[in-house]
Amino acid sequence: MCTLLEHVVDGTQRTAALGEAGPGAVMEEETPRGVPDDGWAAAYARARARFRAAWADDGGLAGTYTVPWGDVPGHGVVGAEVQETVVHAWDLARALGAVGRLDARLAEATLPFAEQIVPAEPRGGAVPFGPVRPTAPDAGPYTRLAAWLGRDVG
Repeated sequence: MCTLLEHVVDGTQRTAALGEAGPGAVMEEETPRGVPDDGWAAAYARARARFRAAWADDGGLAGTYTVPWGDVPGHGVVGAEVQETVVHAWDLARALGAVGRLDARLAEATLPFAEQIVPAEPRGGAVPFGPVRPTAPDAGPYTRLAAWLGRDVG
């Protein structure tokens, strides 16, 4: 679980750094931060505050940034980070048996973005997601989001 928490904190920090640098910036490589086991909440709170401040100016959203999957406008960078955070919240909640505590509105808002930017095919390689997984017709938004992004939701 610490590896996932580290990934979420690091991704939020790296996305904040892009916003701080402005259009034309290149995303840094993922770097483990060595957060102590009891420091995750504070580490994420700092990363989140930095992210919010870095992207508060709408001017940066229209610029282009280089990320591992290509050159992307700022609004796509922010959307991708929100998608990452929401789906990893599901990953963590599922591991802890707390999926029912998640706010379904976040997944409802994120799913159309995910469906637009993460193609159903191809998957793997440059598209770092497993194949789309089937869901029940009455599946909730987090289940549909996780399935779209290749998680086993069974």
